Amino acid sequence: MEMPADTPNYPPEASSAAKGVVTSLLLAVKMFSLYADDHAHCRSALTRIHEHIESFLRDYGELVFQVEKSRLVFDHKGVYQGSEKEGDIAFALFRDGILDLRFQKGIESEETRTFLRILDRYKTLPAEAEGDIVTALWEAELPHIRYQAADNILETEAEAEAKSLEKSSGEAKGAWGGSVPLEMHMIAENIMERAQGVKELPSIDLAAVQLTAEEARKLEEMVSEEEERDGTREILDMMADILRSQEDESFFGVVLDFLEEELSAALYSGEFEISFRIMKRVHQIRQLCEDYRPWALSLVDEFMGRISTADFLEPLGESLAIINESQLKMAGKTLYMFPSSAIGILAPMLPKAPSSVVRAVLSKVVEGLAARDFRPLEKILENGNEDLLCRLVPLLGHMKDNKSAQALLNMARHPSARVRRLGLKTVISRGLWAPERLMSLIDDESDGIRQLFLKYLGAHRSEAAETQLLIYLRDRKARRGDQKHLVACFRALGRCGVGKSLPFLQDTLLSGRWFSKFFSSPRREGAAAALAELGTEESEEVLEAACDSRYPGIRRAAQFAVSDGSVSEDMP
Repeated sequence: MEMPADTPNYPPEASSAAKGVVTSLLLAVKMFSLYADDHAHCRSALTRIHEHIESFLRDYGELVFQVEKSRLVFDHKGVYQGSEKEGDIAFALFRDGILDLRFQKGIESEETRTFLRILDRYKTLPAEAEGDIVTALWEAELPHIRYQAADNILETEAEAEAKSLEKSSGEAKGAWGGSVPLEMHMIAENIMERAQGVKELPSIDLAAVQLTAEEARKLEEMVSEEEERDGTREILDMMADILRSQEDESFFGVVLDFLEEELSAALYSGEFEISFRIMKRVHQIRQLCEDYRPWALSLVDEFMGRISTADFLEPLGESLAIINESQLKMAGKTLYMFPSSAIGILAPMLPKAPSSVVRAVLSKVVEGLAARDFRPLEKILENGNEDLLCRLVPLLGHMKDNKSAQALLNMARHPSARVRRLGLKTVISRGLWAPERLMSLIDDESDGIRQLFLKYLGAHRSEAAETQLLIYLRDRKARRGDQKHLVACFRALGRCGVGKSLPFLQDTLLSGRWFSKFFSSPRREGAAAALAELGTEESEEVLEAACDSRYPGIRRAAQFAVSDGSVSEDMP
């Protein structure tokens, strides 16, 4: 429906809102060209552009765009720069004689849908097109989408030149109020004459136009190629182009919102190749921002934050449960490109993983994300339940940084015996050495943990371990009634000792009241075993002297310690 060319007065901030509408329009038309109208992508695009239009109308009133040859203008400023080629929205509107477009309050969603269909259908015209944008808008009679058009489609470019000439000569004529130029009349008359001279077309022989086998094959290939066209890739390419050239913050944010929707749809439908491409493109865009548009970094980081939330990621578990192994591999590559904050959502999925293969992929992702930033995993380790921690602790064994080492030592002292044991085993497998941090385990309520810790202490010679065991055996009593544990502590002292404990062991073996020397005791037996494990020349001399002692208790303890069975015996 045609309208006069008056333009409202807009405040400066309206320009950003208008650019947002244009972005939504471009992307929505692209969606409609790639998918059926009822596809989720098209529904989402329609909702978004309609909301943008309504928001503008609510805040600023009527929305007016002027149409130039390859761009759209809002309030005398360009809000979209296209190109003079088929398929470009601005060029298509200009080609069909549209001078301006107006969106008015009260617009219905179905009007917006019809408008998108028209743009999609006529943005590229075949050689013998039936209709155009102006005709389609006139037939649709959209009450809240109005337009001004040239009286004759052929007028557009010629009339623009005429306006320029009029302006330069100082003539003040109406832009479209004059008569159609003579050249246009001549063209029209020529067309009519040719049309009157056309003879009736002959009937078609259907047998003569049947496809050959080769033609049929080529046609089938063309159809197949069209069906397999990667619509998401095209959308991503278009978005990347927009982002590369865009300087407006709100416009940039709108495009990132579309990327977010595409990513969500791809993740939940198990299309991880698509989701991987989206994440890869977002990282490329972020790099472009670092190099050329630092102002946009915060918007990309906000996008990354939104896709790392529970609402966005938790439904992912359903997709992981039904995809095959090759898709799982791609899922892992995709999730590895998420921010480290995603650990807070991905890690709790581990105990509920539907299979060991899915669990392995998630574990690898969590481990990789934590290597970039350990803080999200650290937070979970502080507050996680026992089942979750038992899935996470082994991951700490594969890491190399100091923060993960400190967290692993904390897990070895966790209130849960199950977590403590797993933490200590992982400490040993990773090769961490911190006996002073773990000495509380020597009196652990679990016999298995006590034994494992003593094995850890006796694994190699260490003055630090020797010192800790000396302090324990001198100043503290072993668990009451656990004589086996006491002997094991002495044996660990001998295995880790570097000689500092020799005087203590000698005194423990040989001293005591004369009456006690007639009988063996756990401490005396332990000291003899420690001297045998120490294996120095001095310790062997002490044992030899003890073997010849006149006191039976000392003699038996020393002889037992130097026997092959005792010295070579593994620690309990």
